[in-house]
Amino acid sequence: MHGTNPSRSWQASPGALRTCALAGVVLVSALVVAEIGARYRPLRAVLKAPSLGSSSRRFEMQFNSLERYAASAGTVDCIVMGNSTALMGVDPNALTRGYEERTGHELRCFNFGVSGMTASAVGGIAPILVTLYRPWLLIYVISARDVGANVDGPLLAETPWVQYRQGRFSLEGWLVEHSAAFRYFLLYRQWLDPIR
Repeated sequence: MHGTNPSRSWQASPGALRTCALAGVVLVSALVVAEIGARYRPLRAVLKAPSLGSSSRRFEMQFNSLERYAASAGTVDCIVMGNSTALMGVDPNALTRGYEERTGHELRCFNFGVSGMTASAVGGIAPILVTLYRPWLLIYVISARDVGANVDGPLLAETPWVQYRQGRFSLEGWLVEHSAAFRYFLLYRQWLDPIR
């Protein structure tokens, strides 16, 4: 007991504090570089479609295709939504040609049909697409399956990003909305899931 001080406290050395600060700077720098890379258009053109954290990869691929279509076309006048009936049954180019023949005006139309998409999923996704792309025409192709008693499909309305866009905050929804790098992280996480 001689020579010991019972009130001795832990003290961090200046070197340890510098190491922690440097690690923090490196981490933040890596995140910034990842975000810039994930937003860089030439790089995105060769990468797979990023994830939105949903259970439907087809939905995420359609959303990415719509983003690219809007970027190249400038505006989206019309979006066709529905399940595989819409996806396989509506040709947006034929719709555009028919509209132009009748009216003399061009109609930039995109087919956002997703296999298995239910009416509740369309109800959650349609307001988001309308807010993002401002089409003046939204076509919902419905089939008997959409109004059946036992309707299964991707639960898109429950996705954190969709919930966030509807005003229910979550950290994951916020990150999907604001971070391209996080969307690619979610895609990587999907690849690690043996079920998918």
